[in-house]
Formats: sequence, C-alpha cells, structure tokens
Amino acid sequence: MIETGETTGEMPKNTIVFCERPWKTPVLILAILMALTFAWAAYLLDSYDEDENFAGADDLSVSQFLLRNVALPDVQRLYALVPPAVVGVGSGDVNSGPLAAGALVGANGYVVTALHAVANLKTINVQVATPTGVRRFPAQTVKTVPSHDLALLKILSTERFMHFRLA
Repeated sequence: MIETGETTGEMPKNTIVFCERPWKTPVLILAILMALTFAWAAYLLDSYDEDENFAGADDLSVSQFLLRNVALPDVQRLYALVPPAVVGVGSGDVNSGPLAAGALVGANGYVVTALHAVANLKTINVQVATPTGVRRFPAQTVKTVPSHDLALLKILSTERFMHFRLA
C-alpha cells in the first residue's frame, strides 16, 4: 500500500511553451503567398478560355482531348521524320513484297531487322523510301545474333540514307 502525504507548495501551473520565437510575421508572409498563389491559379484558369487549343473541347473526354491535342501532333511530327528510316526487307524476287520491316541505323546503308525473316533468303532486297519514290537495293547479311533474333544487313550501294541515330 502506498501512502500519500501532503505536498508542500503549490500545484504546478500549465506552462507549455508553444513557440519561443515570434511567429506572427512568418505566418503573415505565408498567408500572403497562399493568396497570391490562388489569385495566379484563378488567372490561369480564366485565361484557358482564350487559348485556341481548347476550342471545341467541351464535348471531349479527357482521353480524347489528350489524344487530339497532345499525342496526335507528336505522332504526325514523328511520322514525317521516320518513314525514310524504316525499310522493307524481302527476297530478290521482282514480284515479291517485303517480308519484314527494318530500320536504317547508318547513313551508309546498315539495316537492323529480324533474323527469322532473312535467314533462309538466297538474295535480299531492301526497299527504301527516297525523295524520288520507293527504290529497291540489294543487300547482304553482315552479322547475325540468333539469341536475340537480329540480323544486320548492309545495302550494297554508295548512296547515303536517312537513318535512326543509336544512343
């Protein structure tokens, strides 16, 4: 059993120190910055109505809007640059079309393509889009990597080609 005795003196006062430094000035600055942020956001939201990119966007879903205004312009720009560097790879037959696609990776005519598409071909032709139209060039296999199903071809021509830059 614990005995309680009388205490001498007064009960301690609740003296929790919240902050010893002055706090009113930083709080006032923070409140002003928040008000400026909200005013700036309201200005930006109000100015979107004037932007021509948003014309007719009222009836679009978010995904349709992003596709129309973000994805398609980039795809169209990419399509304008890529086709000359994408080639068709096929056999040497005159009437045959491409069996696979390839990518020009060097201005001097190096093409990367799928090995399974060219492994059994006796002669290889590469169809390249040029400013004068699609042209066929003979090619030969330079290197193969069967574990990754890759083949490196060399177009047998002295012409320079638009190509993808490899990082």
